[in-house]
Amino acid sequence: MDKVVGLPPLTSSERREVARLRRTIRDEGWALSRGCVAVDGDHVDVRYTAGLTRHHGHPELIVVGGHLPRERDILTGLAAHVSSGARLEPCWVTFGSRRLALVPVDEPEVLWLTHLVYAAYGHPVCALQVVGPDEHGRWPWAGGDGLLLGDWPFG
Repeated sequence: MDKVVGLPPLTSSERREVARLRRTIRDEGWALSRGCVAVDGDHVDVRYTAGLTRHHGHPELIVVGGHLPRERDILTGLAAHVSSGARLEPCWVTFGSRRLALVPVDEPEVLWLTHLVYAAYGHPVCALQVVGPDEHGRWPWAGGDGLLLGDWPFG
């Protein structure tokens, strides 16, 4: 059974999700996962990739909170870009008409199901957070709503 130090045993639904992620990664090269994680004492919704590290040598991608419309489409589009051989670094990106930032995640433990998936392969996991402005056009580092999991890397 999968086990991560410091976490309670997996529920049956979590075991099924890890198995689903492993199958999808095997068949497609990457997968999407969705869950709820504790960050700074708050529980927030997240959607993130699994498989980019193992199959593409690329950081996983994560969206935190629900303020980014079409988060699934954005992650799928960016992951497909990586699957085609592109390498994403911390930077500004444009997805459709939206301007987004990719920010390195300081504590990628929030992608804990991805860590469980990789435990079988011995791969460390790092991640880039896909960040967008809130509904008022403000970015998290400028006092807008939203949670930033790393330091703002751009000058």
